[in-house]
Amino acid sequence: FKRRSLARKTLTQIAHEWTLGTDAVLTYEKDGANAHPNIQVVKYEDLVRTPETVLPEMLQFAKLDTESYPYDKVDALPVRGSSRSDQSDKTRWEPQDKSKQFNPIGRWESWTASQKMSFRKIAAKTLAEAGYE
Repeated sequence: FKRRSLARKTLTQIAHEWTLGTDAVLTYEKDGANAHPNIQVVKYEDLVRTPETVLPEMLQFAKLDTESYPYDKVDALPVRGSSRSDQSDKTRWEPQDKSKQFNPIGRWESWTASQKMSFRKIAAKTLAEAGYE
């Protein structure tokens, strides 16, 4: 989170952006201000952790065939646009093989206590509303 260039953001900037974005998404939940019968809010972590549960729900919501989806190929999907990619911005969105170590969730766990406290100070209300600890 150290600012080394104009392209890098600080933890404070990221926390504010996450809060604004998550607050906006939460308005589309079932009883939210922007709720709509054609919109389903899906938590990214749930999709990553339990695709076998979440994917059929998403397909059913979209009125797609849940029986013909190739669930067995989900783990083989490439990574696109990862913030951990060592690719240049120009090629970051090209498909890349997923390494065995690839874990797109829980990165906050490696933050220092001070970083966690700073994020929580900015995002506490939204974290709770979104169902995070």
